[in-house]
Amino acid sequence: MAGSRTNPWTVCGNDAVYAMGRRDQRIPPVLRSAPARRGSHGTGAPADELHDTRTSCTSGEDSVAREEGNRPFHGTPTSAKRTSARPFNGDRNARSPAPFRTRFRQSATAPEPFMDTSALGRRLMVFLCLGIWLPGCLPYSCQPQPNEALYPSDSLSRQVAEETPTDTLRRRWQTGGTKAHPLVHPRTVRFVEGGGLAVSDVERNSVFRFGADGRLVREIGDEGFRTPYLIGTRGDTLVVFNAESNRIDRVVDGRRDGPSVSYERPAPETLVYMLATDTTMYAKVVGQNTDSFVARLGADAQPTSRAPLRGPHWRYAGFLRAWGDTLVSLSGFRPAVDMLPRGFRDGTTPDSLALMGFDSPMLERRYAFGQGDVTEAPLLSPAAAPVGDMLFVLNLRPGWIQIDAYDRRGRLQRRLVERNDETNPNFYPLDLDARRTEDGYVFAVAIRSPEPRLKVLEWRAR
Repeated sequence: MAGSRTNPWTVCGNDAVYAMGRRDQRIPPVLRSAPARRGSHGTGAPADELHDTRTSCTSGEDSVAREEGNRPFHGTPTSAKRTSARPFNGDRNARSPAPFRTRFRQSATAPEPFMDTSALGRRLMVFLCLGIWLPGCLPYSCQPQPNEALYPSDSLSRQVAEETPTDTLRRRWQTGGTKAHPLVHPRTVRFVEGGGLAVSDVERNSVFRFGADGRLVREIGDEGFRTPYLIGTRGDTLVVFNAESNRIDRVVDGRRDGPSVSYERPAPETLVYMLATDTTMYAKVVGQNTDSFVARLGADAQPTSRAPLRGPHWRYAGFLRAWGDTLVSLSGFRPAVDMLPRGFRDGTTPDSLALMGFDSPMLERRYAFGQGDVTEAPLLSPAAAPVGDMLFVLNLRPGWIQIDAYDRRGRLQRRLVERNDETNPNFYPLDLDARRTEDGYVFAVAIRSPEPRLKVLEWRAR
């Protein structure tokens, strides 16, 4: 099997899969579950929790083909502690870094995953969609996992990946902003008209605009920005969701335009992922103690139809994307996406599409975690971007960017790898956007660590 077995890294966390979180939730979360009690009855899969010293919320990982079995999970989050990463020993296919994990105290009373909400009060609980991490701490590493067992579907995917051509991602440019306007925590990125780029910074509470050549055009600051996330573009208009205030703004020509629209979060502890297309807004709400669903919203941000997301809430932690006439719900902890028609009716059930050919050095840990043999949940992918008939998935690796290209059947077509001679266990990309060019594709990647950067790469398709 491909990949190093001597020092596996796990991305244990959820900022790539995050929904939108408030400003005071800036301590990097760490995803970890309590050991399973074999022979018990539970929800059938582990749940991962996002936690800091003030709040707690959850997300997770699961199997596409229901291969984890019925493993119970019991836990209440305790405060995460900061540790330093161990040296990396491996090749370019070796284990990814482990940004963040959450600790749990084992409970012998709860038969299902639960979350202690007594300290939540009125605090906003939301994930920073699959780009998960918050500033302040370095990524964590998980313990080595000597067991090489895989789910049958993952074993087949690994074989498909080994037989799939690999192409090189060429760097166009990268930037960390300027001395006067530095990127601190770039969280979301979007291409805009003219080939430029917009980047939201949740630490500076601002939006950066860069030209097609990487030159900083402006930093847009507004007193109304509170943990801003870019959720879409409409012509020359940027649509921004302020996660801390649950408010949606439009930005035109460097300033906020028109009245804001408020989104009513169903409960403080729910996770919210939003998307604005040319005509419609959508919200994905994920909660452990509330119903999870995808909602199509009206102009007033009120739901006009809802598609229920059944099963453990952590299965659905991830961004929303529009892929032609299809709405795609990403999941950072499983190699699959859920799909809905963009005009779905109330009560529509999403279809699940497995990503055949997805390979990661974390697949062994994914299996071990599903069996209750390890306590760290692996994050596989923080983001994805659909373009035409291709879905580009950001595949976490320790020190370089890898983007996997899938067709509409979910079959891997190409593995795109950035040239890099060094590994870095602290490397953590958060978001991805993509555009078609005359001779291929161009990609924009927001990177949180080891240095906050925006990187633009290209693939010249043959």
